[in-house]
Amino acid sequence: MNTRPRAIRSGLTLVELLAVIAIIGLLVGLLLPAVQSARESARRANCTNKVRDIAVALNMFVSQHQRFPGSTTYCYYCDYSLTANLPQWQAVTSEIRTLTGGVPNSPWNWLTQLLPHLDQQNLFDRLDFSQKADSAPMQTVGRIVLPQFACTSDPRSGSPLFGRNNTMASWYVGSMGPVPAECYQSASPFCDTSNRAWCTQPIADEHPTFPMTVSGVFARNWRGVPTARVADGLSNTIAIGETLPHPWRQYNSVFTHNQPVATLNIPLNMPLTDKLDGDSGGYNNSKSIGTGNKTLCESQGFKSAHPMAVNVGFCDGSVKTLSATIDYRVQCALGTIRGSAQPLVWRPAGVPTPITWADAVMLDSGSY
Repeated sequence: MNTRPRAIRSGLTLVELLAVIAIIGLLVGLLLPAVQSARESARRANCTNKVRDIAVALNMFVSQHQRFPGSTTYCYYCDYSLTANLPQWQAVTSEIRTLTGGVPNSPWNWLTQLLPHLDQQNLFDRLDFSQKADSAPMQTVGRIVLPQFACTSDPRSGSPLFGRNNTMASWYVGSMGPVPAECYQSASPFCDTSNRAWCTQPIADEHPTFPMTVSGVFARNWRGVPTARVADGLSNTIAIGETLPHPWRQYNSVFTHNQPVATLNIPLNMPLTDKLDGDSGGYNNSKSIGTGNKTLCESQGFKSAHPMAVNVGFCDGSVKTLSATIDYRVQCALGTIRGSAQPLVWRPAGVPTPITWADAVMLDSGSY
């Protein structure tokens, strides 16, 4: 009888090793998406809190002033040498000085007006609205990193100083309602005038003889919409929301001279399909659709880096997450202040079109 002890195995066979590796791979495959999902959920919750903070700050401003902040002091022809001395543009400059305490094209916009309500009073005090936003002192202030305006789901938020003149970009913008974007010059049922970008561009930029209409809470103008004009109700009207600022970074900036806004007539999370051109403000001028630029148009909508969702803040300070598959008509309706595509027209009743600039600065029977 053989009494020698049997050899003791000290390892795994090749088949067993492959089985272990397969099991580990399977577990990693199951756990990794869960970890990534948990991380995105945390980032999305953080982003939701930032939208809420801005919505609450906006609500505090409204409670104090009984109106929403004016959106911008942008006025190209107020500085243009061939038109700056014309009476109508001198009148625009005068009104901007009266309402904002500053000059046209200063860093005065709806976001900078909220800084005191976002624990940034010291930063607000450093802003000099008697200077242009593009001036060297204001650019220096604008290069302060403000994490509350960046969404960490977007990888670009790690280096957020890519706004206008390499200043702080903003992932959160105001709502102009369902108005035509810069690239859509066609008529819109939400505008009182046709063939004008943003509805409000005529009075704010090129044509002071046209009336200005307002579909959403913000308009391309220095006047703020009174709360009494939000006929749909503060809890039913979108005031702010998320965007991806890089393609439209010249204007999706905290300290821009223009306005950080978006329009709700572009579907949520519309993808950016054109290549970006950093030398032309972040969009590619070589590709156009209709009468405008495709990427320029797509970039002006509300969008986020969250999968199939966009966080929006309502006029009452509440925050909701909208699915990117929301019915387009509902999306547009949530952006209007007066419902049923009835815009707010800033002109006295009974005044015919075309009207004078003096008429256009009036709201019904009273001026701002």
